[in-house]
Amino acid sequence: EEFRTHAGEVVNPYLILKVRRDADRDEIRESYIALSRRYHPDGPEGVRSKGVLPGKCNSLEDVREEWERIKLSYEILSDKK
Repeated sequence: EEFRTHAGEVVNPYLILKVRRDADRDEIRESYIALSRRYHPDGPEGVRSKGVLPGKCNSLEDVREEWERIKLSYEILSDKK
């Protein structure tokens, strides 16, 4: 099941959150928390201001976009379980 972001990008919430399709609510939540710690635009403390970016992000805007994908994916999957 895929959805479109506000920018029109088609994404799969299971792939974004890195969980199986049969993942239970707890697995989805744990993945969301782990990814949130890594990709939230405001954290970790001081790291973003030094230019250290997570994953394949090349800019703070990329981090914000990935965070929006993660947040939206969690909202979609947590409503289904």
